[in-house]
Order: sequence, then structure tokens, then C-alpha cells
Amino acid sequence: MLPAVISGVVNKMGDLLIQEGMFLYGVRDQIELVKLQLHQMQCFLKDADSKQKKDERVKGWVQNIRGVAYETEDAIDTYLCEIAPTQWNGVGVFKKFALKPVELSARHRLGEKISMIQMKLKIISEGRTTFGIENLGDERSETKAVAKGAVNNDDCEIIGFQDAERSLMTQLVASVSDQRRRVVSIVGQGGLGKTTLARKIYNSKEVKEHFDITLWLTVSSDFKIIDILKEGIRKLRSVDHKEKESNEQFLLEEMKNILGAKRYLVVLDDVWGMNFYDMFRKALPDGYNSSRVLMTSRSSDVAKQADPGSMPYKLHFLNDDEGLKLLFSKAFPHESAASSCHVGLELIDVAKNIARLCGGLPLALVVVGEDTAERYLEQLAQRCMVQVSKRNLKCGTIKRCRVHDLLRELAIKESKDKNFLQVNPLEKGEQHPAPRRAAYFQTDVVKICKNNNLRSLLIFYVPTNSQIWFRFLRVLELKGVGTIDTLPMEVTNMVHLRIEQDPMPELAKLQCIRILCLMFNAITCKKIACFAGGFLRLQRLWLVINKSLEEWYVEEGSLPVLKYLYIQECWGLRMLPDLHYVTSLQELELRSMREEFNSRIAQSDGADWHKIRHIPSIQY
Repeated sequence: MLPAVISGVVNKMGDLLIQEGMFLYGVRDQIELVKLQLHQMQCFLKDADSKQKKDERVKGWVQNIRGVAYETEDAIDTYLCEIAPTQWNGVGVFKKFALKPVELSARHRLGEKISMIQMKLKIISEGRTTFGIENLGDERSETKAVAKGAVNNDDCEIIGFQDAERSLMTQLVASVSDQRRRVVSIVGQGGLGKTTLARKIYNSKEVKEHFDITLWLTVSSDFKIIDILKEGIRKLRSVDHKEKESNEQFLLEEMKNILGAKRYLVVLDDVWGMNFYDMFRKALPDGYNSSRVLMTSRSSDVAKQADPGSMPYKLHFLNDDEGLKLLFSKAFPHESAASSCHVGLELIDVAKNIARLCGGLPLALVVVGEDTAERYLEQLAQRCMVQVSKRNLKCGTIKRCRVHDLLRELAIKESKDKNFLQVNPLEKGEQHPAPRRAAYFQTDVVKICKNNNLRSLLIFYVPTNSQIWFRFLRVLELKGVGTIDTLPMEVTNMVHLRIEQDPMPELAKLQCIRILCLMFNAITCKKIACFAGGFLRLQRLWLVINKSLEEWYVEEGSLPVLKYLYIQECWGLRMLPDLHYVTSLQELELRSMREEFNSRIAQSDGADWHKIRHIPSIQY
């Protein structure tokens, strides 16, 4: 969790240097230095995150870094909030010519805070040696973690390796005449797809039917033969059993006895050491029954030493056409290659350049396809850590999920301990450190949150009058909220707001808001308006099931960076506002709206078509 926090802060500092670079004279070098220090710390944080539960010294060190990272984020957001009102000229254009006194003062305060942060980072960095934890970030730990993570990618996409799959399947399954135990190897540099190809073969119907036993073991560079043997024995036993014996010879014999005279396939993934197979082969009986070992390695020498009589299969880089096909399969996972031509020639040219820059390396192309989050969710479902309640009927991806109450309690506890997210943090009078993200669900709390550091706020079915304080809010989601009594904000001098009145003018003054969801009758008034200078950073807006809403007015100069707009079941809304001023809008999605509303946006002859004709993607 912490590496993601640091990464977000580092990216934000980079954005600040790009957007405000010429006006950061005097503090630019300090910001660059802090960015570099945080970036350098990232290499230690994955290891530290995993060790902090076992070592209080590491836990304290991690908490200190988290605190400084949040402090850095607060300093940047404070600066951006202070200068934002001075950069607006009232007609939809940002001013960027000369610094005003307010901006000079804000820059001075930012410089003071960054100087203090530098000092803290220096002390924290030196603390690794002082507290005896300087060995954090051992490269081997990261390699092992990556290797283990790769095993669970069952939903493999094989592009460009069809010949390799056929050849390897022949050696494993078809060549039964060669009855000796053979080692079949896949070799190639990291990221070429060795594990993906091996997993595809391992999960195939032919393999499962041909072999009596199949076993997958990840070895990695820092293997311990005893740990590998214990893991193999645990998987081979019919019941969950933790092997306590630590004698290597005993474990070798135990695995050999379990495999016995059965025909088996053992996959040894990510083998680095020349001596590993010499040790491990003693656990593999050779009953001359066409048993096989499938090995993946970066080294041809390792593969040849394991079985001099077998030629390793060397994976090649993808050619341009194969690379483009893989990229499209990840960027547009639910469409055929033929139907993806709708993206246009310009986008295809961009995709070709991206594929060429990836150099035919499948891993790079998959990462660029940005399906990582979806794969992680599928892995959680496969491990029964989340329960899938609804899937997309067209493509089978997870649309809605839930978690067991015990897992939910664990997640809430971990999030609270790391000050990441709190659920109903003020319920029953409990006192906690101010969270960065908060969710409130069916609670009678009166004061929802007096927290200047809040970034995300989710409110679900809060029945009574409530008060909210927020300054740096980026994500606001309101579902089924009865009455929000007040929204006092620094920038609005604690101006009171009644939800029966238009909430948009006050919400528009939230300088950091990027995502806004108003759902399930969160808006109970008939008219809302967005005026010039409002919602300066809002990028995504949802209006869902607000049945009282009848009119929406958008003034020129409002919503200057809005990219996505979603409206659903706002049945009282008669027409769209004039969105032709919102030139940044890329996608408009309208669901379950009245027929009269839809007819007004019909292409060419609709009365409101001119308001939205500039939007590249319109769905309704």
C-alpha cells in the first residue's frame, strides 16, 4: 500500500514541476530533491511493507515515511488551492503571465514546508542504519514476489507463440514412445512470456487428462531447496498439511514416494541456479512411464545442464504485427481484431508506434494494455477472497463483487492502521487520527468529518442532518443522503448550504475535486447550475437517479477539464445543458433516460444535437 502512496506523491510533484515550473523559482530545486529522495526510497518499501508486521523497527520507519509522504501531498495541494483562484480570468481561460502577491506568498510557504520535509527525509533515511534495518529492499525478495505473482495469471493470452505451444505439447504429451523422464525447457529473457506459455500448457485439457499428477513450483533466484520441497509435498497431499520436517534427505524421499509410479508433470518455473535441478531430481522417480518436467529459465545453460538430451525451446520477440495484435487484445479485450478497426487510422498509427517502442516484449505490451487492475480482481476471485455477485454478460468480466464479513473486518482494520481508509470513523464517539479517505454507511452521526486532509468521501444512506468539512477533497460520492445541513469550506468562508437548494455552486468551489458522484436522490432540488470558474479540476461526473432534477444550466467557463459525463434515470430532466462550451468532454453516456429526452439528442435532427456534436463518444 505504501509504495502506491509514494508513487502518487512523486507523480504529483512531477505534475507540479511541469504545470507551475516557471513560477516555482527558488523552490524548484528543493522540490526536485524531495522527489528524488522519495523515488529512491521506493525500492525499499515493498520489502518494508511485508516485514513491518514482524518487526516494530520497520513498522516505525514505514509510519515515518507515510507521514512525510502525506505531508508532502498536503503541501502541494495547499499551494494549488491557494493559487487556483488567482489563475482564472472569468471567461474560461487560465492566466499565466506574472505572479501576484498571493502567489508569491503561497510559493514562500511552500518553500518553507519543502525545506522541513527535506530535513525529515534525511533523518528517516539515516534512521535505517541507526535502527539496524539497512538491508531492506533486497533485490531477491522483489524477484521472488514478482515470480509468485506471475503464477496466478491463469487467463493467459497466447499471441505469437502458437508454434511454441504446439511443439512443447508434442514433447510433453504426444511423444509417449520416449518413456524416460525428460526435462522440456522454455528459455528467454524476462518478460518474453515463459511463465504465461507454461501456465497455458499446464492448464490445458490435454495435459490434465494425460498425466496422473500435475504440480507447479516457483523456484526463483533465492530458492531454498527445503522450502521448495515442503511446498511440493503440501500441494501433492490430498489434505492441507504443513510439513514440519526440515531434513532435506527426508523431504526428497517423501516427495519421491508420493509421486511413486504415477505419470507426472512437474513445472519448475523461473529456475536460475545451475545446481538446482541436480538437487531436485532426487525427488523425481523415473518409472519409464513418460513423466515430464517442464522448466522455464532465462539461461540456456541451466536448461541444457538439466537434460543434455533435450533441446531448450527459445522464445523469440514478437514481430510488429504480433505486437500490435497483443496490444489491441489488451486495450480492447472484448472485441475481435477485425472489429477494433473502428478506433480509426490515427489511433492505429499511435498503437503501432507504442508496439514498436515495446520492442516485441510481451510483458511491456500487456502492461501498456492497462488490464492490471482487472487481473488482480480476477485473482482475488479465484482465491475466494472476493465473491463475484455479477459478471458482464457480454465479456465475462467482474461487474460487481462482495467480500466475507471477516475479510471486510480485516481490510477495515488494516486500512485504519495505515490511515488509508476509515469506515464510520466517528461512530459511537470513537476517536481516530484524521483519515485520508472515509466512508459512512447508515450512521446517525451528526458531524461527518472535520478533516482538512480528507481526499475521498463516500456517504451511503446517512438519514439525519449532517455537517461536512473538506478542503482537499478529490472524490465525493453521495448516495441516498437525506439532508446535508452545511458544507463549510475555507474557500467559501463557511457558507451554509441546504440540499433543497442548488448544491453545485458550493461544490464547484472545491479546488481539488476530480471525481463527483451524485446518486440516489442526493439532489432533491429542481434546478442546478454550473457557473464560470467552477469545478476547475473536475474530470468525471456522475448524475444517477436524481428524479427531482428538471433543469441543468452550464455557463461558459465552467467544467473546463471535464472528460466524462454519465447520466442515468434522471427522469425529470427535460434536456441537456449547452455542453458545446465544454470542449474537453470526450465521452457522454446516457442510460435509462425518457424517450422525449433521447429524441432531443438524435444525430442531425435532434433539437439538442448541436450541444453535443463535438463529443467524440456518445452512448445512449
